[in-house]
Amino acid sequence: MTLLAVVLAVAAAGLPVNLAVSTTNPAAQAAVDRGLFLYYAYNGSDAAKGFALAAKLDPHLAMAFWGTALADGPGEADHAALHVMQERGRV
Repeated sequence: MTLLAVVLAVAAAGLPVNLAVSTTNPAAQAAVDRGLFLYYAYNGSDAAKGFALAAKLDPHLAMAFWGTALADGPGEADHAALHVMQERGRV
């Protein structure tokens, strides 16, 4: 099953996360919603794939690029590691 098929299936099932974005492409909207859902579920790598799919479906959708940056950016584990390093005087 392709990522697009999964995104459309989840959208049809009524995903509990919906962030209305400026697209007229329902598949791109569904991909953003799925990406955000996966990000909230601490699944950054799959969230980034969802946002990247949204960008591919609608190359003018800025929120798709924002989502990719959000999902690929530092997570809670990175912040915790930085805090430990700061406490030990390594940063």
